[in-house]
Amino acid sequence: MNAFYSEIIRFYNERNWHTLKELSAALNERGISHDSKHVNKFLYYPPRTEQELNAIVDIFGAEKEKIKHAIELDSLPYEIIKNIRHIPITELVSSRSEESQLTLSNFCFYLKEHRESKRFTYTALAKSVGVSSNYIYWLEKGERGIPEPSILKRIAVAVGAPYEEIMRKAGY
Repeated sequence: MNAFYSEIIRFYNERNWHTLKELSAALNERGISHDSKHVNKFLYYPPRTEQELNAIVDIFGAEKEKIKHAIELDSLPYEIIKNIRHIPITELVSSRSEESQLTLSNFCFYLKEHRESKRFTYTALAKSVGVSSNYIYWLEKGERGIPEPSILKRIAVAVGAPYEEIMRKAGY
């Protein structure tokens, strides 16, 4: 049973709006899969390797810890799972401390300032970074968490910010 994993992947995909073809291309770019038929595997079954996990995190703009929490939840006995299924997945996997929430808030403000100073729309920045405009929107609203370093690097280049500074703002 992989209900929690597939639910968190659906949650992230709704904010990125990837088509199966786009997911297949993204996996192919990362050397994970050359066959579009394997895409469903990544939507419904947890990654088996660290490379697959990192690809899922990067493609969906997901938080690695939340993906790991969802996988752990799926391993619980059915009696426990049936008693927690009514709780939204985002609450079940959330583990933000006050400090991490402050870091996220500071990063969101920093990103918005830099995007607006370059007069980028969400769509323009998204195209430069290689993510969806929904991803940038939700990122600035603090609903996406802190991106992985590979995405931060692309954001830094796009907005003309020093990579080291954006990494510090993101709490790395």
